[in-house]
Amino acid sequence: MKRSLLASLLAMSISLVCARGADTSPFALNGWQFHDYNIPKLEEAVRRAPEYGVNFLIFSHEFFRSTEGFLASADDLDPQNPPAYLQDLKLGGAFKLHRGWHGDMRKIAALATERKISFYMWLHEFNDIPNRFLKDNMLQMDDPGLFPFLEDRYLQEGAGRAAR
Repeated sequence: MKRSLLASLLAMSISLVCARGADTSPFALNGWQFHDYNIPKLEEAVRRAPEYGVNFLIFSHEFFRSTEGFLASADDLDPQNPPAYLQDLKLGGAFKLHRGWHGDMRKIAALATERKISFYMWLHEFNDIPNRFLKDNMLQMDDPGLFPFLEDRYLQEGAGRAAR
């Protein structure tokens, strides 16, 4: 008796979920996190996201890990002559420069926006920190300038890096 009731409830719940269709999800938040920096694959995934009820995206890892690398990677970047301010940073292992990164991010963000999909960048905020916030190679969390620096970097992230 218990088994048949459980089987019936399971079958009903599966049929209800399937009947809801691709436009709805049993979850308020249904997101994908992108790791690879492969623009054709990212474009395809964003285009198909609505079919899966995806309503937010996170850009991380290879597509977005190094905040300072991204900020310095303007569409006209000359990797042989990187911005001088980078010399003042302790650059993490994920740091890289990539000419055109801004344009690639705008392209994927525009696709998401067209589909009304929110997107976020996982900032990895303690990567690529200026040396002035380090003592004995350790981040000084109590430095009074650290959090204003991070706030400024977040604002620049959203609006584009102003000339330094």
